[in-house]
Amino acid sequence: MKYLSFDIECCDGQHICEFGYVIIDENFNVLEKDCITINPEQKFQLSRPGEESEIKLAFSEEEYRSSPTFAFYYERIKKVLTTPDCQIVGFSLQNDAGFLATAYELYGKEPVGFTFYDFQKLYQAYTKANRSPSVQGFVEELQIEDITLHKSVDDAWAVLRALQIIGEKEKLSLPETLVMLRKCNKNYQAERAKEHNLNLIEKVQNGSSSVQKEFLRIFISNLTVSAKKQEEMFFGKTVCISSHFQKKRFNEFLAIIERLYSYGATYSGKVSECNIFIEYQDGEEEEIRHTCVKQTIEIEKKEIKILTLEQALMVLNLTTEDLLKKEYVNVSILKNKREKRKKKGKHQSSYIDKSVPETTLGEILRNQGFDLNAI
Repeated sequence: MKYLSFDIECCDGQHICEFGYVIIDENFNVLEKDCITINPEQKFQLSRPGEESEIKLAFSEEEYRSSPTFAFYYERIKKVLTTPDCQIVGFSLQNDAGFLATAYELYGKEPVGFTFYDFQKLYQAYTKANRSPSVQGFVEELQIEDITLHKSVDDAWAVLRALQIIGEKEKLSLPETLVMLRKCNKNYQAERAKEHNLNLIEKVQNGSSSVQKEFLRIFISNLTVSAKKQEEMFFGKTVCISSHFQKKRFNEFLAIIERLYSYGATYSGKVSECNIFIEYQDGEEEEIRHTCVKQTIEIEKKEIKILTLEQALMVLNLTTEDLLKKEYVNVSILKNKREKRKKKGKHQSSYIDKSVPETTLGEILRNQGFDLNAI
């Protein structure tokens, strides 16, 4: 029996930038290990805006950016996760399974099914701790040396080294150690990794701000600002719309933005950039963008025209029924994004994976976009 431990690091708590793994035999001999850096094609944001991150990744952003995307490494990662006669054990792996599910969805890849034991749960039961342990916590408690935290291959190895230390203490083999730890946790059974997150469309409709932001970015990139003046108020202006309206009525929100562009206006989610703000209040809690607008007007003395939703619709010659006529939130825009990723990936594939034994000159030239038949 082989044993695999893997760990994933993300650039923003969601999108993979590093996949590290270690495969051992029952005697803790390392059979295979690697630390794969991945271009997440997303912004690196390891903390909330204005806060310093406690997470320090092992590599520079430039190194991640210069690496291939998840699509390039998909087959290799799939091969690792489906290693024959191999038991997977790792730390809080359901989270990592979620990161993989996001990547499968974004790159249009078939989900990889696997089962695993979660060492976080096993160790908590073994130590009878009230709180879930962290990687740093068990590394320090078990005095595991030469570990760089948040380096995925090191975090993966830390789990296997912890099993070795516990086994030595209890005078048990690796298989026996896992059985003992499972018994400590009420005969804990292997978990099935989730293969799907909420569908991206569901996330948009459920008000996920990060997914809505990405969807909006793609949506706006397909719009053209009209050069024809249809009315005075919006032409040449930058408009911001209530975040409450965006979150709860996203499809109608997109309908308004489309109309704004046809009226010669542009949209920005930043209050500081807008000339017009469309307010929408749906409860007692004051809307954050509206608050920022009032502060900007009062403190910075900036002239921002505030319109109610009803007033804006009247000027734009729209009714609430018009906003529902077209289904803007659909998979086609995301499919277009995936196709662009695939095309982009073809141009990026000049990156040579050194783990692949032979790469011919012809393959390199084809990967770089040369048509050998035309030469």
